[in-house]
This record gives sequence, C-alpha cells and structure tokens, in this order.
Amino acid sequence: MIRVRRQKSAMKKNRYTNSRRVVGAASLLTVLGCAVVALLQTSCGSKPTVYDTYDFDELIRYIQETTEGRELFRTEGLVRDFQYTKPTDPDAVFRDLLDSTTRHFHVTTTPDTVEKDHGEPFGIVDDAEVQVRDVFYVRIQRVEETDTSIKYQQRVLDRFAYFLRLSSEDRPYRGWHMHGYNGGIPREAFMEITPSAGEMFRGDGLRFQDFRYLMYITRSWYGDDDRLDSVTLDTMVGESERGYLLLDEIGRVRKGDHLFVDEETEPYANSVYQFISVESADGPVYRLMQQPDSTHYVDTIQTPAAANRIWDIICFFEFQFVDRPGGIWCVPYHTQ
Repeated sequence: MIRVRRQKSAMKKNRYTNSRRVVGAASLLTVLGCAVVALLQTSCGSKPTVYDTYDFDELIRYIQETTEGRELFRTEGLVRDFQYTKPTDPDAVFRDLLDSTTRHFHVTTTPDTVEKDHGEPFGIVDDAEVQVRDVFYVRIQRVEETDTSIKYQQRVLDRFAYFLRLSSEDRPYRGWHMHGYNGGIPREAFMEITPSAGEMFRGDGLRFQDFRYLMYITRSWYGDDDRLDSVTLDTMVGESERGYLLLDEIGRVRKGDHLFVDEETEPYANSVYQFISVESADGPVYRLMQQPDSTHYVDTIQTPAAANRIWDIICFFEFQFVDRPGGIWCVPYHTQ
C-alpha cells in the first residue's frame, strides 16, 4: 500500500509553472492505488486488507528524528547563495536564491496477510520502502553589467530508504531500522570518489542491490453469507521496488581527507554543466565542476577536520540545457 504525506512551506505558486503537478501526480497515485486494491478485493471475494497506520507515521518520524535519517535526507545547505559563472554565458554572474522547499513522503509497507522471508540472518520480518521527494523552488539571478533578470525554477530530488522491522513493535519507531539507502544516481554516467586515506567508493548505482525475499500470502475466502469458506496460502518470490546501498557499505571517509571525484559521462552538447554541493574544510562548496573534456567531470574536496555529522552527502545538480535542470542525486559517506 502507498500512502502520501506532504509537508507545506509558503511559496508563490504562479511563479513555478509545475508546482501543482507534483502534488497532483501524488494524489493521482494514491487514488489509483486505492482503486486497484478495491478491484482486487471485489474480484476475489476476500475481506479488505488491513494495514497498520501507525507504521506510516513511525517510518516518517524515523527519517525526521534519527541521526542517519536527518543527515542522509537533509536539505539544508544543498542550494547555496553563491556567485558563479557558466561556460554557456561567460559575460554574466549568477546566484541561486532558494525561496522555499516542500517535502513529500511515499510509504510502502507490508499488509497483515503477507509474511516475507528475507533469509539469513533476518528470517521472516516486515519490510517497508519510503520515498522522500524534496522540491526546491529557486530564483536564478543573472547580472550582466547593469542588467539584472530573474528566472524561476524547480529542482526535484528523490531519495529512498529501505527498512526492516528488526525488533519488537513496542520498541522505538515500532522496531523499524533503516537497512538501505538510495540517494539517486547520475544519468548515463559512472562516478568514482576516492579518499586520500581510504578506499574508493562509487557515486553511481553500480553497487546498489535489490532485496529479494519469499512471500507467504494468506488469502481468506468468504461466501455470499459473509462466512469464511476457505483459507489458502500462496508462495511467491518478491523484491524491493528499487536498488539500495546497504548502510554498512556506504563509503568510509576520515575527517580531513581529500575526496577526488571523477565522473565519466556521455558527450553531451556544450550547454551541459554540473554543480557540486558539499561541506568542505574551507566551508560550504557550491560550484561548477571542472570539465577537462566532453566526457569527464572532476573535482577535489577536503572534508572538514572537525566534522559535526556522522553521515554526510555530496549533492550533484546536472543541467541538460541552459537553466534546465536534469538529474539531482546525493552520494552518501560515513565520517570516521
């Protein structure tokens, strides 16, 4: 089952032409999901499937309150008010001014009629998947000599978490623990990030894995008089909706390390460029990555020597055309 929750922040919607489209799509998804569930219930003659609504709230609260949830899904500092120039418009100076953000949650949990066997070492436990969609409403200021203009833009960042219920429901967050993380992936690109004193880790999805399990589905069949006729148990193979990086496999970085970022991508038109947004030893970094040739983006970052986060992220913004956002993704790392 999918449930959608949206957190609001003030904005002027008429300036952002697509601002209602995201909300409308989420609402449509909820309606369609309910319609499909209703159709299945009507056609098979079974009782309505029951979901525990407390799980939805606890999974969202987990992301909002725990250290790994807050740090891996943070939005503060990803869009910075720094001046920069672009190779596509070298005579002008630009600034990205963040007006507001909205956050949407899509939560998928296991119904009470399904048991999932994840194999060793977990066995039969519940799982859940949470999509966190953040929409950044940005004003792009362009200054060329005495001329100043403003363009309005939306940037959509989707991140995901995979949960297992590894302790009892009377424990904090009803026993849910984050098991996997997906901060998005670059479009048709390969990325390596190499610490100066550690092992290389990937900034793409090559190490993501789908979580597979056996599903035991109990179906109760009822007659016209609403009496139980029979109960059947079906077995089938299932897998997570998308790939994830295990939290235990997120790259380890020592405080003060230099990170060498090397991305190999397809040769696009000259108008394509890419931002990197990250905390460094010299303070926040928000700049265009260097492009030594048409198929590479590179950069070097020194991490803070006194890092105040256990988990941190490097955020990348890709622009396919002038001022048209492409992909956005976040690469996580664990500070040691």
